[in-house]
This record gives sequence, structure tokens and C-alpha cells, in this order.
Amino acid sequence: MAVDWLIEGVEFGNCNCLGGCPCQFEGLPTDNICRGFEVVRIDQGHFGEVDLGGLNVAMLYAWPNPIFEGNGEIQAIIDARANDAQRNALATVLYGGETEEAATHWWVFHAMSSTVYDPVYAPIEFELAEVGSASTRTTGGAISLELNDSYGQFNMLRHSGSGVVH
Repeated sequence: MAVDWLIEGVEFGNCNCLGGCPCQFEGLPTDNICRGFEVVRIDQGHFGEVDLGGLNVAMLYAWPNPIFEGNGEIQAIIDARANDAQRNALATVLYGGETEEAATHWWVFHAMSSTVYDPVYAPIEFELAEVGSASTRTTGGAISLELNDSYGQFNMLRHSGSGVVH
């Protein structure tokens, strides 16, 4: 890891599983497949000298079986407001680059994916309410999702190239 980076903000995730996403607790996905989405509002962050604060990012995920079996697909959606340096920085981080081995979920999800699509640069609207279930619909990217009334979670995210920041 050569570049110092940090991303802090609010994250929301949604997957196809029933409540309490079993993958996070060493179980199998509800339908033995994994389709997921996450969006992050970056409240503050940097990649080296590149400021990332105020931007939004999203990730689309799809695995034909449980994540640990691999052969997944991932695609980053990066805020259209990002300049070239910010786009490159965010793509690097979201695809697991400049990160210690297995230190972030982005690194792990990239390692478990045989297909990595180029990032999409688009406006990202992110409104959050406390919910116990979620619905997500995506269009225009390489991975289409239609997740209805399935597991959803939100949390404060604090990651660096070394993993979770305490």
C-alpha cells in the first residue's frame, strides 16, 4: 500500500437476502445467490492529496452462488461531479486497490469477482431513512438489480487502506 487514503461517511447496503444477511454471519445466502448494492455518502476523505469529501459512490454486486465461491461481477458507480483525479482515486479504492490484503469489503468483493466492469460516472441521489428492509432497482449499468423488500442496513463507514478505522 503506497497511497494513504481514508473514506468516512454514511453507507447503506441492500441485498437479496431476508433480514440479517446470512453471508455476514457465515451462512448461505437466502436463495443461494448474492445480488447486492451499496451507496456511500462521503462526508470526508482523501486519496493522497485528492479530496474526496462531498462525493457519493455506489457499488453493484452479483454472484451466481455464495460470495466465497467467487465468480462474481462488480461495478462501481462514481458521482458524476467527481473530477478525473477523484474518479481515478475512487475507482482504485472501490476495486480494492491501495488496500492491505483483505482489509476492506471492497478488497474482498473484488477478489471474489472474475468480472470487473469499468466504472460508470453518473449522478447519485442518496436519501436515507432508518429501515429494516429495503428495495433497490438499478438500470443502465452492466449489473441489473431488482431487490424487493429484502435485507437492508446502514452504518457509519470509516475505511482506510489498512481497513476499518477505529
